[in-house]
Amino acid sequence: MLQQKLNAGETFDNPRAFLYRTADIFVKRRKTEIAKTAKHEIPFEYAENTAVTFERDYIAAADETDYDLLAQELIDSLPDDEKELYNLRYRDNKKIDEIAATLGISQAAATMRLKRLRDKVKQKIYEKGG
Repeated sequence: MLQQKLNAGETFDNPRAFLYRTADIFVKRRKTEIAKTAKHEIPFEYAENTAVTFERDYIAAADETDYDLLAQELIDSLPDDEKELYNLRYRDNKKIDEIAATLGISQAAATMRLKRLRDKVKQKIYEKGG
């Protein structure tokens, strides 16, 4: 590459720095390419060790569980203001600015209330063993 640029008439104040920089970029790109392919490939001899197995009782219980009913029970257990916030965001698909306008609060307050609501729902799911 340096030779091509010199043949084209370009001059460099510091050709050594140019070469180091070019080599550095090449090495970083190559490492990235290797890392991307490595994420998706598992050597066959390790496949058995990485396989996930489930107990039949667990699979049967998961099949028999009515997750929609559990979700509705969780939503129904929320206070009215949090139910309204949930419905605006996740059922009506309103954006933060629309939610803030509907509730008469700032966008920052709406964002914080949604974060607290998500944290609360996650905690309730965790407590139920989900």
